[in-house]
Amino acid sequence: MKYGFLADNNHLDANIADRMSCADWLVVVDPDTLSIEAEPALHSSGGPGAGIKAAARLIDMGPRF
Repeated sequence: MKYGFLADNNHLDANIADRMSCADWLVVVDPDTLSIEAEPALHSSGGPGAGIKAAARLIDMGPRF
């Protein structure tokens, strides 16, 4: 099972973002292998719909919530 979160950096020590629209990175971690898939959050400007767009892209990356 993979877990996804929105974070301020692209590694396991990253802080989880306070608000979805302010996240700098989309991170998916497989806890069994500790493999990380990360990509910059292109919608981190905080404009209208930025949080929803970030969440939709994170879901596309394949984690289970």
